[in-house]
Amino acid sequence: MPSRSIDPTVCIDAYTAISERFDYPLHLGVTHAGPRETGCIRSVIGIGTLLANGIGDTIRISYAGDPADEVRDGLEMLYCLGLRERHGAELIACPTCGRIQVDLFRLVQEVREKLATEIELPIKVAVMGCVVNGPGEAEGADVAVFAGDRRGIIYVQGQRVANVPEAEILDRLLDECRAFQDKVKAGTARLGEKVVQIVPPDPIGELGSGESLIARGRTTDLTINGSEGTAGG
Repeated sequence: MPSRSIDPTVCIDAYTAISERFDYPLHLGVTHAGPRETGCIRSVIGIGTLLANGIGDTIRISYAGDPADEVRDGLEMLYCLGLRERHGAELIACPTCGRIQVDLFRLVQEVREKLATEIELPIKVAVMGCVVNGPGEAEGADVAVFAGDRRGIIYVQGQRVANVPEAEILDRLLDECRAFQDKVKAGTARLGEKVVQIVPPDPIGELGSGESLIARGRTTDLTINGSEGTAGG
């Protein structure tokens, strides 16, 4: 039984009322949702809220656009709600901020495209633009890269395995993803399991930052923005 509207709040109220009165299978959808940019948001609010509340039996994402996007976004919604087992990698990535020192957004898109064709297991892959928030935000990732001053440090299950220049991040990260997938298939590694907890890299000499010395209070002789540091012991 469908009950559709362009307004996701109307859909939520209508489907909720129907589910309380009748024991019929419910087909969820936000109709006339528009192009993907707006339709995705309307669908996530309407359909996602209902599914999270245990309402709905089938779904249909509707865009004025490529039907393949409807399928991809519908599957991602089900993955995120734990209603369908994920097929393929899950990508975690930073938003924009002033600490990013690599072309993160290009890197994320390239990683996403490669993972879609080369990784079939639900490996969590994190692409982080700095070592400040990266380790915490990447917690739970099987394979992760933390970028800094045109470099990237790559971790697998919490263990650091490589420190590479920006131009080599993509290839090395994918190599580690493929190798980890092979280990999982062979039974020598398990998804979501940490060998050790991620220890943030010491940026000095690796990612071009003085943050570790500042944190330890040893900033004497440290040049920051062209000025000699004087604090610390």
